[in-house]
Amino acid sequence: MIFCNKCGGLCSSRKQGEKTIFVCRCCGTEQTEKKGHVKACIICESIEKSEKKVSIFNEDIETKKLPTVKHGCPKCSNLKAVFWMKQTRASDEPPTRFYKCLKCGYISREYE
Repeated sequence: MIFCNKCGGLCSSRKQGEKTIFVCRCCGTEQTEKKGHVKACIICESIEKSEKKVSIFNEDIETKKLPTVKHGCPKCSNLKAVFWMKQTRASDEPPTRFYKCLKCGYISREYE
């Protein structure tokens, strides 16, 4: 990575003939390649897809123990459901509310 001599911002590179020009993303200052700088830097990160499924509802929790609320089921239009909350996104985001229809068992989710 090359940083701007003027403002310290990160520079992006582009080829101009035989030369490599570094342009600051913040202030637009252009500078040429200097001796001793790394010409190329490759960062590789391997990300493997997990075949493991994440359960949003723990079957060990009995439906009878969850609070019952009035919530319209999008599948069967029943108005009674149980609900629970789970942190599914970043910790600074509100938790996701899940509703399980007491008639058909359909599970829907609601974000804030």
